[in-house]
Amino acid sequence: MDNNPLVCADHAWVPDEATTLLLAAFGPVALSGLVLEAPSVLTNAPIVANAIESGLESIAWTEGVTLAAVPDDMGDVYALTCLAKVAQPDDWEELDDIYEERYQKALYIRRDETSDWTPDLVRGKNEIVYRLRLTLGEGEGLLSIMVMADKNGRCGPKGALHMMNVMCGFEESLGID
Repeated sequence: MDNNPLVCADHAWVPDEATTLLLAAFGPVALSGLVLEAPSVLTNAPIVANAIESGLESIAWTEGVTLAAVPDDMGDVYALTCLAKVAQPDDWEELDDIYEERYQKALYIRRDETSDWTPDLVRGKNEIVYRLRLTLGEGEGLLSIMVMADKNGRCGPKGALHMMNVMCGFEESLGID
């Protein structure tokens, strides 16, 4: 028996574009218990309120989010920025570790802190790229999580194909080409 729960699942859900990006950005820190209030989220991806709610339920976040749509000026790339008020960690490394632990084995989510943050970073690629920034205050901080993905990659049909591959026990990176 495979230890991946999707292999034995009867049903699975492929989130819409905005929910995919929100879960990639906010999921790890929401699950950590460090978030102090509902985050603010800006995205150029189409927002489907009930899909966002379902996504937040999947990470046991009940406080909601404040969503705002921004004009789509990135062509074939979706982006999302999540601003979350967090309890000040003892060390910045604690937040790094939360994301590293969550995504260390992920084939299609990677951190990039050094490249120019432009749509070309993900255009034509099958991955989500994220970047973290923390502004510290007294006892709390403001965590900015930025994510981007190509509309035809992780935020499109390749996300569904990846899930089908895992559910069927095929190689995760198997494509349709």
